[in-house]
This record gives sequence, structure tokens and C-alpha cells, in this order.
Amino acid sequence: MTDIEKAVNGDKEAFNRVIIKNKEAMYKTAIVILKNEDDTYDAIQECLIKMYKNIKNLQNIESFNFWSKRILINSCYDIINRNKKVVNINLKVMDTYEETREDIYDCDDEVVKLLDKIEPDLRLTAVLYYYDELSIKEIAEMLNIPLGTVKSRLSRARNKLYKLLKEERGENKDE
Repeated sequence: MTDIEKAVNGDKEAFNRVIIKNKEAMYKTAIVILKNEDDTYDAIQECLIKMYKNIKNLQNIESFNFWSKRILINSCYDIINRNKKVVNINLKVMDTYEETREDIYDCDDEVVKLLDKIEPDLRLTAVLYYYDELSIKEIAEMLNIPLGTVKSRLSRARNKLYKLLKEERGENKDE
């Protein structure tokens, strides 16, 4: 019996093991959406509470990753909606984000900076595809958008990142 199956059957320790195994991926996804470490931890905490309360209702064990990521994304969007009503003037939080986000992504610092320069919907789609290694179909289901939209967003994200990378390196785009 897997830890997920045990967690569905009420095993708290198994639930903890599943969360520990997935915590880095959860953090990566949330920080990309929220760009704020405090909000990221809040979203993860809300997500974990929802998961813990509802895991017994999970009918298909194989869909756990999709199910948990969808809860996390919804928690992030809930925080974004709450924050629209609050003016955030805490620059120190953004400094903390700048310091930690490069450690979170195991990739070239240049790519992380470029991801911040593209639109949030393109950034999220690219991160889910390249960092979380979700399929186009899984992303479409998770974000509740058509397959063609996912493909279009990935293409636009690649093109924008390529253009930004060339600009960053001072390369002439006509070469």
C-alpha cells in the first residue's frame, strides 16, 4: 500500500510523508504565481489544510498530484484576490523573494530573471511544463483551459524568453 493510499485511509504519518515528498514542487509552483514568500507559505498552508480535510474523498489515487496541484493553484488565486484589496508596501518581502527564488529553481539565474518578465499566465504555463514536468493535457485540465491555449501559451512563452535572452545578451535579432 502506498503512502497516498494510507493517507486516504486516514494515516496521518503517511500524509506527512506525502507532503514532505512534494513540498519543493509545491513551493516552486506557489512562488511563481505569488512572487512573495509570505503569501507562498500562506497558500501552501491553506492548500495542506484543504488537502488534509478532503483526502478521504480522493477516489483515484493516480490523480493525487493533479488534485493537490489544483488545490494549491486555487489557494494561490484566493490569496491574489484577497491581496487586491490590500496595498502591499513591504519591500523587504520582495527582497526576500529575490534572494530565495534563485535558490528554489535549480536553473540558470538568467532564466529565472527572464521568467519574471513575461506575463503571469505564460510564466505559470511554462513553469508547470518545464519545472513540474506536467503534460500539456495535465496543464489544460489543471488550469481548466483548452489544449490549444496551453500550446499557444508555451509557444508564446518560449518566443518571449528567447527574445528577452537575446536582448539580455546584446545579440542582434537580425543575425
